[in-house]
Amino acid sequence: MKSIILSSLAVAALASAQLATATTCPEGTRNLVANGDFEESILPRTWRVDKRNGGEAGFAAKTGSTDAADERVFALDATASSSATATLYHGPAHLTVGQSYTFVASARKPAADGAATITLSNNAGDTLFKEEVPAGADWTTVSHTFTPATGKHAVVIAVAAAGGSTVEVDAVGLCVAHDGARARRSTIVEEAACGENLVGHDGLAGWKVTNGHVVASKGDAQAPELARLGGASASVARSVTITPGQRYRVSGLVRGGAAKPTVAINGAQVETIVEAPLNGWKPFAAVFDADKQSTAVSVGVGGSGEVAALSVARIGCEQAGTDQNRARRAAAAHGEL
Repeated sequence: MKSIILSSLAVAALASAQLATATTCPEGTRNLVANGDFEESILPRTWRVDKRNGGEAGFAAKTGSTDAADERVFALDATASSSATATLYHGPAHLTVGQSYTFVASARKPAADGAATITLSNNAGDTLFKEEVPAGADWTTVSHTFTPATGKHAVVIAVAAAGGSTVEVDAVGLCVAHDGARARRSTIVEEAACGENLVGHDGLAGWKVTNGHVVASKGDAQAPELARLGGASASVARSVTITPGQRYRVSGLVRGGAAKPTVAINGAQVETIVEAPLNGWKPFAAVFDADKQSTAVSVGVGGSGEVAALSVARIGCEQAGTDQNRARRAAAAHGEL
């Protein structure tokens, strides 16, 4: 493993070239982070924000940028109080054991107050990389190369502002050697469904509930509808039509005293990654490679608990789709379409 901290002056030419092509990864690699340059003013489902005690977060114009492909950043503001925090998370990204990856990100902390950090961790609780962003007007770029091991192959990126600080983040990436055949499939197979929830919009319509029932929650924007389960054999399940040979993510939220999510695909359990609680709910995700068009998906909680916001989505194609859409818009703007 190796880590590199580079000043903005040392990487200015490289960063400019990368951002101009709407990617953070070098030629010959692909980026597994969708909208890691934040030029699309919406966060895909792989991102989430946690704001506490007055912390704020959102897209912002990039100060001093004259490049049309490098106009936006994501800003975290914890200046409301000494206890305010704002954190941007990406993942978990499920990686291939034994494959080399490079994590990259750029950040800027304009003022000296408070702390701002960039962290990369895995599902085993190991911190793979952590660096405090120095105060100053210049951008700092970080890079860390690592190889996931068995049982430690799901990673989460976190950028945090706390205690009176503000931080801007840009050019976030998980870069991996380019697989030409897979990349071609990603741009043409089911392009419109890439990253889209194939089982509805966070509801439970179409799911069969065993040993439990569906209820409407009151005032919970994260989970307007949830399944309340009881017993070790309790579950929600349904069949989904997908494309063999593609990779999919099952994700959702669980909570409750015994809520330990399990995900089964066609009756076989797959590894499930559970994240830290967020407003009482614990996000979870499991990834599988499809081998059947009609696939049975089942989610349990190992006892008594609640499950909500279920999603089944094709992954590994988000950035390819984003880049292709940008290319189409650019061509249209120049009268080429």
